[in-house]
Amino acid sequence: MRKKIALVTGGYSGEAQISYKSATTIYNNLDKAQYDVYKIDIAPEGWTYEDEDGKKSVVDRNDFSINTGGQKVRFDAGDHHAREEFPRPLQHLQQRENQRLREQHR
Repeated sequence: MRKKIALVTGGYSGEAQISYKSATTIYNNLDKAQYDVYKIDIAPEGWTYEDEDGKKSVVDRNDFSINTGGQKVRFDAGDHHAREEFPRPLQHLQQRENQRLREQHR
């Protein structure tokens, strides 16, 4: 069974654009055979997940879950209630990509 990963991106500051670019890089490098990846957009307008068909679902902030395709999705990693942390290689990938993008914008 594949792990459900919440890839949280966006934010409320000017660094949101860097977050979107980092999320794209991370998403493209995740093993989709091993993980079901859900990009969660944090924006001033709300917290949402957008599926492949463009349908948006609001994130339930009470338990950091989404309803999509008629099912409630809870994540194995990605939120403060996660049952396990992100695999170590993903943490390093995110840190490297964030640093690269910050240097690029200087």
